[in-house]
Amino acid sequence: FFAYNTAINTPLHGDKGQTLEGGIRVPFFVVWPGRLPAGMTYDQPVIALDLLPTACALAGVKPGGELDGVNLWPHLTGAIATAPHAELHWRFGPQRAVRRGRWKLVDWRDFEAKTNSGWQLYDLAQDIGEKNNLAAQHPELVTELRQSWERWNEKNLAPVWRGTPNEDPSAHVAAPPLQEKVRAWRVAHERDLIDEYREFLAIPNISVDRANIRRNADFIVGMLKRRGVDARLLTVASPNANPVVYGEVKVSGATRTVMLYAHYDGQPVNPAQWAPGWEPFAPKFVTAPAEQGGTVIANWKSGDRVDPQWRLTGRGSADDKAGVMVTLNAYAALVASGTAPTSNLKFFFDGEEEIGSPNLPDFIAAHRERLRADLWLILDGPCHPSGRKAVVFGV
Repeated sequence: FFAYNTAINTPLHGDKGQTLEGGIRVPFFVVWPGRLPAGMTYDQPVIALDLLPTACALAGVKPGGELDGVNLWPHLTGAIATAPHAELHWRFGPQRAVRRGRWKLVDWRDFEAKTNSGWQLYDLAQDIGEKNNLAAQHPELVTELRQSWERWNEKNLAPVWRGTPNEDPSAHVAAPPLQEKVRAWRVAHERDLIDEYREFLAIPNISVDRANIRRNADFIVGMLKRRGVDARLLTVASPNANPVVYGEVKVSGATRTVMLYAHYDGQPVNPAQWAPGWEPFAPKFVTAPAEQGGTVIANWKSGDRVDPQWRLTGRGSADDKAGVMVTLNAYAALVASGTAPTSNLKFFFDGEEEIGSPNLPDFIAAHRERLRADLWLILDGPCHPSGRKAVVFGV
């Protein structure tokens, strides 16, 4: 077959392991002297999944269950003139593709950049090299094909083998037992976690909107208490200071204290500058970032399947309500796994970071003993240009 380590597949785009034509289009030869004429060419798309149903039919074997492919034999002999498939679908790690006739919608992975392309649309009849992305010119077709892929994928089992970490960033191989326990807890509680996060993101959190900032603070206190953490609001004398949400876990015999910091306020936002259908405080699942042509997942409701490649919109969905959510659920997952912390833990959620934390010195002065810690871990900061996760030491 054609692949990046064995041959040049010009004019196709892509290599082995990608859902571009250069990764999935391969030669297919069928030889059966006396039963199939030599030298014929069959131009309709087929897929490797068709081999088993074809072999079963020719051998007179009835499969014990439903097979994904179709029996190609009547198509190859001309007994059936129509194409074997109205559509073909692919899923490989975070990569996706669907083909209908001449049209192909594909979300492929750039292994060097370690990023996905987002949905791209190609007319294979005119552009076999997948060079001219027509998604912007045919948004209705993009939505139609994407929804078709999602309906197909909903019927699939979760993948057991997910490729290498480069092929699929969420892939894991021989994960430590603790990591497996944490992952199992996350999967078991996914619906509740997503519902809680969507409710959290729906609360406006502009730093100067003090009424809604207080709603956010009270919500976080509830999140902490639901996870068994002693929690309260810290205040200072200034009437204009947004409260700090504070939580504490005391560990018997611990000689070290770790403070976990994130902030829950956000910068002002102009809804008119958001992509159509996207709203700052009405969180929705989307297929990809807006700059990659992402579209809203229509009709999604609580409890429905969530594709790991989707994004959740919202003013604070990344910066920095994600920091609050990740911190609290990392702690909850560890406790549920039976892993007791060996250090005292404190939680400090700032309500003024986006305006420079002007009252932070007053909070520290007023609550010095309560805020004393050996180490502060700050879950915030600029994104590294490479997109990789980063740990920075110092301030």
